[in-house]
Amino acid sequence: MAFDRKNLEGDYERRRIFALSQQLELFDRQDGASTVDKWNGELSHYLVSTGTLVTIPDPHSYVTDKFLQMIVADPKLRKFASSE
Repeated sequence: MAFDRKNLEGDYERRRIFALSQQLELFDRQDGASTVDKWNGELSHYLVSTGTLVTIPDPHSYVTDKFLQMIVADPKLRKFASSE
């Protein structure tokens, strides 16, 4: 499949792109469940209703900002990810 800039631009127009700081906010659990926890909870409820999952997994077991924090901790990666 050949690269088509028009398709790429259309993809960016349809999907929300989050900056590094915004992604970290989405994973923030300081005030309870994070936004990502809630999104995954909604998806999990749906998957249970369809029989795809038997139970709703605890988001703490798989939702993590580990890799985002690795980017933040590395000045070179942080600069690249933040367009500084």
